Formats: sequence, C-alpha cells, structure tokens
Amino acid sequence: AAITNSTGTSSLVVSGTSTLAGNITTSGLQTYTGAVTLAANSALTGVDISFNSTIKSNGSNYSLSVTDTGTTTFAGAIGSSTAGQKLSSLSTDGAGAVAMNAGSVYTTGTQTYTGALTLGANTSLIGSTVTTNSTLAGGSHTLAVSGNLVTADDYTGLTSLTVSGTSSLGSNVTTSGLQTYSGAMTLTGAHRTLTSTANGNLTLAAVDGLFNLTLANGSGAITLGAIGANAAITELTLTGTGLNTLNGDINTSGAIDLKGTSRTTTFDLVDRVITSTANSGNGAITLGTTNAAYKLTLNSGSGTITLSGVGVEGDGMSPTTLAGLILTGTGSNVLGGSINAFGAVDLKGTSRTSNFALSQILGSGSEALTLGAVNLSDGVTLTLGRAGDGNILVDSITGPVSGTANVTFSNNARPTGSTTVPGTGLVTVSGAIGTNIGTLWLNKTTGAASFAGSVQVAQLRMDALATYDLSFTGASNSFADFYTTTPFITSGSLILGNGASDTFSIGGKAFNLVVPAAGGPASVSLAGTFTTTLATAGAGSISIGGTGVTLAMTDNLVLNSSASNANITLASAMAGAGKTLSINAGTGSLTVSAALTGMGATSFTANEMVWTAAITGTDSLTIQPGSSSRAINLAGGTDADTSTLDISKAELDLLGNNFTLITVGSGTQSGDIHVLDSYTFANSLKLQTSGATNLGGTLTGTGAANFTVTGGLYLTGADRSIITDTGTINLSTVDTKVEG
Repeated sequence: AAITNSTGTSSLVVSGTSTLAGNITTSGLQTYTGAVTLAANSALTGVDISFNSTIKSNGSNYSLSVTDTGTTTFAGAIGSSTAGQKLSSLSTDGAGAVAMNAGSVYTTGTQTYTGALTLGANTSLIGSTVTTNSTLAGGSHTLAVSGNLVTADDYTGLTSLTVSGTSSLGSNVTTSGLQTYSGAMTLTGAHRTLTSTANGNLTLAAVDGLFNLTLANGSGAITLGAIGANAAITELTLTGTGLNTLNGDINTSGAIDLKGTSRTTTFDLVDRVITSTANSGNGAITLGTTNAAYKLTLNSGSGTITLSGVGVEGDGMSPTTLAGLILTGTGSNVLGGSINAFGAVDLKGTSRTSNFALSQILGSGSEALTLGAVNLSDGVTLTLGRAGDGNILVDSITGPVSGTANVTFSNNARPTGSTTVPGTGLVTVSGAIGTNIGTLWLNKTTGAASFAGSVQVAQLRMDALATYDLSFTGASNSFADFYTTTPFITSGSLILGNGASDTFSIGGKAFNLVVPAAGGPASVSLAGTFTTTLATAGAGSISIGGTGVTLAMTDNLVLNSSASNANITLASAMAGAGKTLSINAGTGSLTVSAALTGMGATSFTANEMVWTAAITGTDSLTIQPGSSSRAINLAGGTDADTSTLDISKAELDLLGNNFTLITVGSGTQSGDIHVLDSYTFANSLKLQTSGATNLGGTLTGTGAANFTVTGGLYLTGADRSIITDTGTINLSTVDTKVEG
C-alpha cells in the first residue's frame, strides 16, 4: 500500500522501527529514527528524508528509491554482507543533496546518487554499479567502491578512493591519499585529472577514452595498466617526483609526459611499447630516468622524444640494464641521460635526430647501437658503446656552432678463442663528423671502423695495439692533430680516400705510417689529395710503405708536404692502373724505394729526388725542383750535389719506355738545366726552363720520341747532337758559342 499526502504541508516521523512495503509521499520531511526493514520494493518522496538507523531487506532483496528535493541523510548502515539483508538497488533522485553517514551500503544491483553527495564517515559502497550524477565531497573520509563506478562530476576532499570494478570517469578526483582503480577505466565528457594532495599512490588498470588524462600525486607512486589499448586517449601527463610502474602499453594521439618534475619509470615481466601516433597524432614523449630488464619501444612519429637516462642510475633510482630501446619515426630526440642496454638500441627509427646537451654514454651490449643524425652542444663528450661487442651505426655527428664537443667509440669485436668473430664490434659512420669536434677517440682495439662521410676533427685518438681495419672515405677530411706520435696506427688495413676528389688535411704530426712490425697497417689504400699543414720546416713529412706493407692507389693521388717543405718517402710498390700521381715536397726531398708501375700523369716536385726502383707509366711525367731557381743536373753518374736537383743515368734507366712525355723543369723553372752526358730516350723529352739548357752530351731518341727545349740551348765541351728516329725536335734558340 501507499501512503500519500502532498496537499499542504505534510510530514512523516517514525520514532521507532519501520517496515516499509510500499511507497510514501509527503510534501515535507520524513524521519525514520529506528531501523528500517524493507518488506517490498519501496519509493519515498518528500523533503529532507532522514534515516537515523540501519536499512535492511527482510530476507529477500528489495529496492529503495528516494526522491528528495531537500537533503537525504543516511545515518546507519544500508544492507549488510548477509545476502538477504542487502538491498536490490538504491537510488536517490530529485534536486536534493545526499548526506552519506552510513559507513556502508550493500546492494545486489545498482546504486545511483543523483544529487550532490557528502560523506560523513569512511564509506564502502558495495553493488553492481555505483553512479554519482553530481559532486562528491569526501569530508576527509575514505571511499571504497566494490563494483563498477560511474561519475559525472568532481570528487573532492576524500582521503582515499578505491574501485574494485570498472570506472566510467566523468569527473576529476582529488584525494589526500591513494586512489586505486582495479578495473578498466573509461574517460568520458572531458579531460580528466586524478590528484593526490599528500603523495598518495595512484593505481590504474586499463584506461580508454578520447580525452586527456593527468595524474598528479607529488612523490607518490603511479601504477598504470594498458592505456588507450581499445580507444586511444589524447594525452597522458604525470606530474611530480614519484615512481611510475607500467603494467601495460600506452597509446595516445598526443603528448605523453611520464617525467613530470623528476618521475622515474619501470616495468616488469614483459616488453613495453609507448605510442603517441594514434589517430594520425605525433605527440611528444617525455620520460624521466627509466630502468627495467625488458625492452622499451617509443613510437612518436614526427614528435620529439625526451629521455633523462635509461638503464642507469638517476633521480634516486638504482640502475637496471634494459633488454633494448627502440625509437621509431622521424622526429628529434633530446637525450638528457645515458643509455645502457644489453640488447639493441635504435635511436634513429626512420630518420630521427638525436640532440645531446650533456655528456652521455650509450651502450647496447652485443646488439647494434643505431643513431641517425647527432647534434652535440658545447662541452659534450658523447661515448658510443660501453666496451661491448655490438656494432655502432651513425648517420652523422655535428658539433656546436661555437665551443667544442668530443666523440668516443668504445666497442670491440667479440672474442672467440685467440681471434674475434667477424662482423662484430664494427663502427660505421655513413655521414659527416664535423663542426667544432675536438677529439674523435677510437677507444677500441678490434672491430673495423669505417667513416664514409667527411671527418673534420681537432684530434684523432687511437688506442695502442689496435688491430682493426680503418677507413676514411669522405670527401673532405681534416685531422688537425693526432693523439699518438704517428697517425692511423693500427695493424689492420688502412683505407684513406676512395675518390680523386677526396681531400685530407693532416696536421699536428708528420704523416708517417709505421710498418706492421711497429704496429702499423699491413695494407694501405690511398686516393685523393693529402696535404700536411705543419709550417715548421721539415715537420710535415710524409712516409708511406715499408717492409710488410702492401700499398695501393685506388684513384688519382696527390701527396703534398710543401707547407713545411718536408721530405716524402714511398717505400712500398704501388700500381697506378692509369691513375694520376702528384708528389710535392716543396724544397724537401723525395725518396722512392719501391716500384711505381702503370701510372697515369705523374708529377714529382722536390729539391732532391732519389728513386731506386722502376717508375713506369702510360701518360706524362714531370720532374721539377721545389725552388724554381734551382739548377737541374740530368744524366750524370752520381747524385752527390746537394745544391742541385740531380737525376742520374741510373734513375733515368728506371723510368721505363711508356711515358708519353717526360718533362724536366716547368713553366716557372728559371734555374739552368744541365745535360751532363749522352743518353738515349725511348720516351719523348721536354727540357723546360726560362734559363739556359746546357747540352754536355748526345741525346738520342728511339722510335717516335720527340725532343723539346723551351729555353736557350748551349753546347758545352764539344759538338753535340740531338737525334731521333721518327720523332720531332723542337728548339727555341741555339747558341753556337761553346761554353767552357
């Protein structure tokens, strides 16, 4: 039956216990002082309805619906853990507020609180789904929801909140202590913030929804399940200084900040993936110090990735070496801490750029360490590798606009018995290293190092007892100095240049390569232009080859020590295969002690020259002193005069028959040329000087050999002859006056 009186002012006050088995409507208050027992589904309507004691079902589960335009007050427990005493459902409707002082509410079904809800005690709501359609003021009490939770407005003033089931979060939640959401959460209505004002832990399971989620709990811990796995959230922001534990992957369409002020991150049991590219997003990803024994993958598309340190100590966190770190996409990386992994580290992705403002060490154990373009700030020393045997691959390294930065490669080939495993411990740089790079240190002894781009550094440092193959094949290379006394000291093969246009500027030390017995390379391959830059007289010498050295030129080759007029020595045989060879020692000396064969156009410039092995070619050969006023003696018996350039008969004999033209002197030569004795040439010969050419013997050309004398020709000692079989003879002037 129903009790109804809404005409005028009516109220109902029960001083004792009540058994409700129907509906009651009043226009005024209803007060139930004693315990209320539900004998049937009941609906109460009035103004300021108060339950001052318990409410229970009578053995079967019945519903209670309260419609109140005032304040509904629950002072005693509602239902109980006993099955028959639970309500089937509880709802508070109308515009009024709800004062929940009951401590606990047990329903087998739903609970719905339409008006503003205020807790007067620590409260447990146990039901299938608890819905709050307005604000909740915690009054410094705890709230525990056993079941699912649906919110529509903000929660404030709670000391803690726990939810055992799912959460449909249509509100912000502020507690002083912990918040625990054991079931999946869905963000609804707007961006959401969960706050613990006194460093309480925040624990979330799965979270979905097309909104931002911000977690703010100071130094409290944050535990996250899978974020955005079913419906990517837009942004995820964690503030404060506590520890994050990732129990699931993260998927957003916008920025992800797990660092806050200095938050640290860990994860366990499985590899983790953090993605900010859902729905065509390219959100930035920011992490503080991160440690775990599993692999971490970060996908940010063109978004920036900022890391504070991975697999290393930092912000109070002990180090744990990661299984791997993979960054994908095309954005930039800001590296504020070192990286230590025992598996692969890939900071390049498709074409990512890594920026370092602080000195860092990056290591990947036995797996590859891969970087795209690298930018270093002033004062930074970047160390790649942690003495592991993984390969290191880098696109390019650029130093600061002003100041200096340094680069160290620290890896070695994997040992196996007394040797090493091929293809391990490699260093491969495909692009340039330059712009105010101080020291480039190869802190390794095994594992090949290859630099395919231009390298411009203040110093090249290599470790003693290096045995690896080393190559520099960029277009423009500059080594202002070397840490070791002699440059490029490794017993492996050495490749310097692979094209005629490659250039090498060698400073600080002489360009003297030691032989294998002294730890130098057994195989040397050269191409391009090599210039020593030391200005002190004789300091920039060049010495290449020797016992045990195989020497090759793979393209046109220029050796130039004229800046210091230093000596140049070639001590191993070299085959030119038609490539050009130019050697310029300035006023220094040139010594060739092994055969040079098959040369293309060849030019020797030095004030003293000695060769004791064959020099053959298929193009022209020019021989000239570094001092244009220096006299040249040709076809003498010895090379004893230190004031002249002497080319002896024995040396002429070693020039072979296939040079198309041998030019002695040059267009700038002003010193006299003296032909000291008769000689027969199979090659065409040009004596070029603006001074005198003194003929002291007969010159005979075989075959089609031509003779050209550009200056005045003087006959010395006796009548002289110039003879050729089928060639031509070109003379400028001949003075019939006999000298001497």
